[in-house]
Amino acid sequence: MDQFTHRVEGALQEAQNLALSRQHAELRPVHLLAAFSGLSESLIVDVSRERGVLQQLQARLKEAVAKLPTLGSASNDLRMSSELARVLATARERSEQVGDRFVAEEWVLLSLLNDPELRQLLKPLGLTPDLLEAAAQQHRQGEKVMEKHDEEQRLALEKYTIDLTARALEGKLDPVIGRDEEIRRTVQVLQRRTVPKHTFQNHSFLIWKVARDPARRVRVRLL
Repeated sequence: MDQFTHRVEGALQEAQNLALSRQHAELRPVHLLAAFSGLSESLIVDVSRERGVLQQLQARLKEAVAKLPTLGSASNDLRMSSELARVLATARERSEQVGDRFVAEEWVLLSLLNDPELRQLLKPLGLTPDLLEAAAQQHRQGEKVMEKHDEEQRLALEKYTIDLTARALEGKLDPVIGRDEEIRRTVQVLQRRTVPKHTFQNHSFLIWKVARDPARRVRVRLL
């Protein structure tokens, strides 16, 4: 599993545990999707929660897992089904196409949602491959997955930072115009803490008032 991110590895391990606990002979796509839906952080969890169908998703997957045939006795002999092997192979191909070094959860989830059995199962909930791909692109922001822990770092940025550009476009930032003194003090602090003062002399920059009126701007001279 070296080619997968930590999150995918964790989901695969949970899927195996689920299949073994239910005494199933095969590890199938439904096991893996059920594992993803049970993680505290996952793209499918986020999308389902936003649509208000997370509980329905988990219930449908639980019911589907319960309907799978069992061995009748506990066993550690678990083989991967051809369907799941195809899902993972497709995810690897998609990952290579975009230049990722490791296979991230979005490619595995998209492959899972394109599985005929799961597609039919999730259709009533509105969880389609197109919906998930749109969410994946929003999460990725054009970045590649080059490390196994990139998904955790991406999540940390989303949870503990503020996208000022997005807030400005939504009109949620206070205007800059009329706050010259605050700007001047901020610039003075930055001058003292980062680069020599002479670096900024005789230079100026534009601060755009994007919060309420993108057409207006104010020129501030660094002293």
